[in-house]
Amino acid sequence: RVVAVAHYKRHARLANLRERLANRPVRVGYALARRDAGGYTREGGRAAMERLLADGRAPRGVYCMNDEMAAGALDALRAAGLRVPEDVRIVGTDDSLWSRSAVPPLTTVRIDARHMGSQAVRLLLKRIAAPDAPFAREILAPELVVRESARPFRPRPRATS
Repeated sequence: RVVAVAHYKRHARLANLRERLANRPVRVGYALARRDAGGYTREGGRAAMERLLADGRAPRGVYCMNDEMAAGALDALRAAGLRVPEDVRIVGTDDSLWSRSAVPPLTTVRIDARHMGSQAVRLLLKRIAAPDAPFAREILAPELVVRESARPFRPRPRATS
C-alpha cells in the first residue's frame, strides 16, 4: 500500500501519482493533513501520518506533497518504531535544503522553481498581449532525486506455518 500525505485529494500531484501507478498492483491511499492540524507543514505531515498509523498497519511507501510534510511524516514513523527505508519508503517534493541533510537523506521530486516562474511570466505576458487567445497550459517535467529514504520494493517474506 502506498499513501499520499496531502492537504486535499484533488491536487494535480496526486493525479500524476495515481496515473503513474495505474498499471501496477499498488493500492494508493491518502492521509490528509487537516488545516487545523498544521496543513502543509511539518506538524501537518506528522499529524496525518499519526492518524494513518493508528490502525496498526504501516504503508510500504509514502509520497508527501512537500519536503516539510515529509519531515513530519518521518518524525511520526520514527516515533512508531518504524525504520526508513527498511520498513517504509518516503518521498517528498521540492528538494529543499532539509531534504539533503535529513536522516536518512530524503528522496524527493525536484521542481525547477526558477523555470516555473519564468514560464509563468512568459504566459502572463502572452495573455496581456492577446487577452482573447485560448488559455495556454504548460506542464513542467519534474526530476526524481533518489536518496536513501526510498529504494526499490522487495517482496516481504511470507509467513511460514
